[in-house]
Amino acid sequence: MTTEEAVARLREVGMRTSRETLREGLAQRVFPFGDCVLTDKSPVCYIYRALLEKWIAERFGPEDAKGVEDNGSENDGDGIH
Repeated sequence: MTTEEAVARLREVGMRTSRETLREGLAQRVFPFGDCVLTDKSPVCYIYRALLEKWIAERFGPEDAKGVEDNGSENDGDGIH
């Protein structure tokens, strides 16, 4: 899941956020649903869909969480800018 997809999902449930805020939160370990890998060029974020949906359910209610078919992650691919 990309940062754009995660931000869109969070906005669906009413959370005001941006890509930059999400990336910083992952890097600072504030958001427990992803990882941020620091590289020489720029950090790369990984967001785990199942953990994001669990986090949403815990904070916004289970009716807002979507079912997830797998526990995989997708590389953001564009790093943190």
